[in-house]
Amino acid sequence: MSRQTDRDPYRGRDPRRIPAYTIFDAARYLRLPEQTIRNWAYGYRYVTRSASRRQTPPLIEVEAGAQHDFSFFNLIELHVLSALRRDHRVQMRKIYEAIRCENIAAA
Repeated sequence: MSRQTDRDPYRGRDPRRIPAYTIFDAARYLRLPEQTIRNWAYGYRYVTRSASRRQTPPLIEVEAGAQHDFSFFNLIELHVLSALRRDHRVQMRKIYEAIRCENIAAA
């Protein structure tokens, strides 16, 4: 008799959504700096002109704290973000606005 994992090693999950890549892997595959990926995946702190501190929200959803944080779909999201920034020269402010509007519409 075979076990469940023998028949379905992904346990019903879509394999494209399973975290399988580290920040190092993502940076190497996408040719992006690790810090950029960290900033887009987890947000970052910055100081405003009035000397107050703010935190940017993450641009993508990852499984933080796991051995591997990024899924195949996350790599695609990072690739699209990179293309928007580098090839199409879209400002980060506009990307954040678009994501915020999408989150509001989904709610």
